[in-house]
Amino acid sequence: MMKRAANVTATTTTAPLQKVPKYVLSSSSINGTTWQAANTVLPAKRELLGDAINSLPANTIIKATSRQPQAAAAASQQSAGHAIAPAPAPAVASVVRQAVILKRDMPQRTMRSITLSSIDACSMLHLGVETTHLPLFKRHVCKHASVTYLDCCITLRKLRLNESFALLAEFFELSESDVEQTFKRTLVKLSRCLRPLIRWADGKHFSERLKHMPLAYRANLMHVRSLIECVETDVSATLDFGCDSYKFILCLNTNGIISYVSDAFRGDCDDLQLFEASNFKNIIPSYLTLCAEPGKGIKQTKTAGAEEDDEEPETAAAAKPALSKYSAQRLTAQMANQQSLNVVDGALSSSRAKSLQLPTVRINEPACRAQMRHMIDALREFKMLDHCALQQTMPLGYLNEMLIVAAALCNLQSQ
Repeated sequence: MMKRAANVTATTTTAPLQKVPKYVLSSSSINGTTWQAANTVLPAKRELLGDAINSLPANTIIKATSRQPQAAAAASQQSAGHAIAPAPAPAVASVVRQAVILKRDMPQRTMRSITLSSIDACSMLHLGVETTHLPLFKRHVCKHASVTYLDCCITLRKLRLNESFALLAEFFELSESDVEQTFKRTLVKLSRCLRPLIRWADGKHFSERLKHMPLAYRANLMHVRSLIECVETDVSATLDFGCDSYKFILCLNTNGIISYVSDAFRGDCDDLQLFEASNFKNIIPSYLTLCAEPGKGIKQTKTAGAEEDDEEPETAAAAKPALSKYSAQRLTAQMANQQSLNVVDGALSSSRAKSLQLPTVRINEPACRAQMRHMIDALREFKMLDHCALQQTMPLGYLNEMLIVAAALCNLQSQ
């Protein structure tokens, strides 16, 4: 009875052990110095701690600090034979641990990450791909073409904005030679993958085109099914191309979808030579029999109202500005090109390619000219296909692939 009473007395008189703070407040400043502080607060409710945690900044990680086990310390003192003295009462007694450790990991922003984020934010400006089509482009085009998204960004940005390889190397943190090799390799793969987007309309369901035909064609152009134009683009005089321009055949249907784009040829050949060289007679489907040429229209008869608005010949000649030497040479070449082409019995023939005749009707309609001009302007929004955009010899070897990729992306925008 005496031992038990003594033990009870010793147990009841022992003061509660002092709690050690489990968390330490630590943060980093701008100059890299760190500081830690153990902050003790007055007793408060648990809601105050919740409000404090919610007020912490973003990217905050709460970690527990090391704590000395109190039971082990008490056991060591008893084993040493020391009597346990009553510990002084803590200054602040709280059931809530008062301090936390704050660690903010700021994400590292590199030039490549900034460039890729800007491309994702405005992909139409940088790549020529709509923002809504960008996930589809990442999942399917990059997968089937066996290229990475980074390589696609480098290639399409070069094609869209015509930036130098040195500037692209700075943006994507690569060497200039690696960027050039990536452009050539990826362009060939993308042209093979995107080539199926350029195709003729299905002949079995071709009658469904009337549902989507523009109103401008429904008046007197129901017989027109395809627009064909030989697009000529100037090249820089510093290039050893042998000619000051190149040509390619562009064909689109009345709904504004590119159906065919040929390889690039020298600009000093006439249109039928391009048709003969590209074997266009066997490529065009059998159900297409008429071709509208917007740039070569027949002169229309004047109406009574139009005669009143016409100017005098002297006034019209005086209003025209004087042509430069370069413009005069181009105009002479274009007139010589048109003189080699004739339409006889509804067939387009050329004095340079006598073995080829193309069934043709010449139409001078604003709807045809406007639609063809809109499509040519859409292609030349890819700056590498604009006038005098090629400043190096290397891109001339990949001109056919650039035309295919640009035309396929224009069709993708129209979907």
